[in-house]
Amino acid sequence: MFVVTDETASHPDALYDFYRKNGFNFLQFMPCIDPAECKRGVQNYSLRPRSYAFFLQHFFDRWSADFLGGKEISIRYFDNLVRMVTGAPPETCSMRGACGCQFVFEADGSVYPCDFYVTDEWKLGNIHKDNLLELYESNTCTRFIKNSFSADPACRACKWQSLCRGGCRRDRENMLTGELERNYYCVSYSEFLEYAYPRLLDVAKYVNRVRSQSSGTQAGSQP
Repeated sequence: MFVVTDETASHPDALYDFYRKNGFNFLQFMPCIDPAECKRGVQNYSLRPRSYAFFLQHFFDRWSADFLGGKEISIRYFDNLVRMVTGAPPETCSMRGACGCQFVFEADGSVYPCDFYVTDEWKLGNIHKDNLLELYESNTCTRFIKNSFSADPACRACKWQSLCRGGCRRDRENMLTGELERNYYCVSYSEFLEYAYPRLLDVAKYVNRVRSQSSGTQAGSQP
């Protein structure tokens, strides 16, 4: 995993070349998160929405060209988008439209529902005295999941709702007020999906064709 800051977002080709050159074929990137107590976008490293859109578009250009050319690498966000355009569910929680419970364990046994929410408010209990089912069924865990279903009205009307689903809760929550709002990177995702969608379909068709050929080969090899 690598964190995308405003600086690194301006060098997508250099980043892509570095990972390819060094054989990193399973990648995951995460937009930089500002401190919870600060307004977003004011740090010198803060990732701005337009910068993230630029990064996504250019990184996707390189990935899709390699993928369709038979030089496949895995980038988790793009992989999940391909799954979704083929009708399969995403495997990452940030693309499901609501939180799950990830069970983060601290050294003292304290348990939290998500690594973005290791705070006193969301402490579920302690693994030394609580079992996992009790933690999952706790009022705090239920409230954490239920609260994540809140969505900005504009999201419901957006043409990309089925692929974006509002994005990660951490990017929807105003950490100063605790309210869920529109995703901070809304413009990033909408511009990117508008740009990339035709080639996402091309990659999905490629994947289905390769799978079909592989299945046919395996079937033909049976005695």
